Amino acid sequence: MLTSTVPITIGASAQERIDQLGLQTEFEAVLEHAVQTVPGLIRVDVKVDEHELPEHQAVILDATTKHLEIREELEIEDAQMAWRYQVYPPEVAMHFAMTASSEI
Repeated sequence: MLTSTVPITIGASAQERIDQLGLQTEFEAVLEHAVQTVPGLIRVDVKVDEHELPEHQAVILDATTKHLEIREELEIEDAQMAWRYQVYPPEVAMHFAMTASSEI
């Protein structure tokens, strides 16, 4: 189980999607990896991609960080995606995504 001083909010629809997919263990590992590796992390809000059809909705970790340049935010997102696809097969990794944005 994740132990973090970073506030983490998991939306009800996100938890429902994780349960539906049967990927609780994988979700916890993805979340733990983000908490341990995203520099300047302030909080994580977990939600689902409401713009997709329900059967295609990804679980999105919306990471808010201290001020970073856009290039750095994109590098974080790319690194997180690369890690997911190294650790999990595509049929698992495809269900998770991460966005990184700086606190304004």
